[in-house]
Amino acid sequence: MKSATGATGLTAIVRVTSGALGASLTVLGLALGCATLAPGLAGQPAAGPDTAIWVYGADRWTPAEQEAELTRLATLARRLYLSVEAGSRLLVDDPEGVQRLGDLLDDATARFGLVVEAMLLQDPAWIADPTGATERVARVVAFHTARRASGQAGFAGLHFDIEPQSEEAWVCASDDERAETLRKLQEVFHRARVATQAVAATSTLTLSAALPWALGPLSTAVPNAAPAAWLAELDEVVLMVYGDPGGPLVGESGPAVLRRIDDARLWQGLPPGRGLRIGLATFEHRDVASLRGTIAETSSAFGARPGFRGVAIFANDQVYDAPLVAFVEGRVLDARGDPVAGARLVAGGHEVASNRCGAFGFKGLPAAGVDLEVTAQGFAPARVSVSPLVPGRVRELAPIRLERVP
Repeated sequence: MKSATGATGLTAIVRVTSGALGASLTVLGLALGCATLAPGLAGQPAAGPDTAIWVYGADRWTPAEQEAELTRLATLARRLYLSVEAGSRLLVDDPEGVQRLGDLLDDATARFGLVVEAMLLQDPAWIADPTGATERVARVVAFHTARRASGQAGFAGLHFDIEPQSEEAWVCASDDERAETLRKLQEVFHRARVATQAVAATSTLTLSAALPWALGPLSTAVPNAAPAAWLAELDEVVLMVYGDPGGPLVGESGPAVLRRIDDARLWQGLPPGRGLRIGLATFEHRDVASLRGTIAETSSAFGARPGFRGVAIFANDQVYDAPLVAFVEGRVLDARGDPVAGARLVAGGHEVASNRCGAFGFKGLPAAGVDLEVTAQGFAPARVSVSPLVPGRVRELAPIRLERVP
């Protein structure tokens, strides 16, 4: 998973992010290990939610760390989205990586009873390279098939993390352009489905993907953004209902989550046997008790709804109660309303530039407020006073209009 912080406009709606990769489970593990877990977490009774967790950096664990981390993870989740990528490298492509993945699968499945899905394609660039993406999927499937053929544990499925909303091209795109981007992404998922069918006779691999919750509301203008469209190829979609560490807050409480996902556009037309999982983040919650409360409220509200598959937690390396910062977003336009690209904006010791559609975003401005200075070649400078800001929330400014100079 990766940060998908955008600039303005649609990105204020679809900013759903994932944070940096890492290997440390210390904070999450200690919090969960020392806490009394609510029903549905500890022991995962049949009536409780199916909880998944995104796991990064496990290939770097020592044997002692692996024992400790899997022990802790098993108190929280029954399903792992285990990254099989180290940057651009696939762990299944070298003997050491194969050995490490094999050890992890053996321990996680046989000793701890965890369901493991291989997480891959963690880069929007794969949208433009469906052939390369398919080859990458095929190599992971080949690793899985070889292990199953020898009687060893394999993966239960493949989990994809291609997030088109993290790119500037998405922010500045028209509805038709977004629809085309999503069509290309769905083609990647279709090819992945075909690539896994070769092993279906002996071992069915489910397919899931992490996507932003705001694709549902977007589907009013872009029909192929609706989850039902994704589930034509995928078995499960994880709706990421969270922002960046530090904000803006998205799913920090049960009511906040319900406001976003209790939307008919997300749930209508879901194919039988396929469904949605709700993704939450540790850093948006004060502590483990707060996270447990959100999980309980979410599961209570949607547990009886057809298509609800449980929750997912981001991530094994993230803290609780991340310090909140203030955000300001907006657009720079000329007098005719056309975007001004490359405008220089300075405020509170921070400097950013507007993108090709005139959008900009500041993170971490003083909560007391600032004066925003705006300059652009060929335009008279402008100043905008920004009143006190609320940490963890986005202040959307009215368009800043610049006047051309002779």
